[in-house]
Amino acid sequence: MSNISKTEHLASSANPLDALLAAYSVGALDRATHALVASHLLLNPQNRQFVAALEDLAAGEVARVGV
Repeated sequence: MSNISKTEHLASSANPLDALLAAYSVGALDRATHALVASHLLLNPQNRQFVAALEDLAAGEVARVGV
């Protein structure tokens, strides 16, 4: 499953905020939405931890694939 289809799948099956944070973590948001989410993350440490975990998972996948 590609990153786009994973993001689309997540968006259709998860909490909308989780889907938005997932899209943020892979750089799939437009500039305005990215800025909005970044501002939210400044105020919400729990969601910052969630995004950090998603970014760690993505980095692990990139390392595994060797991109």
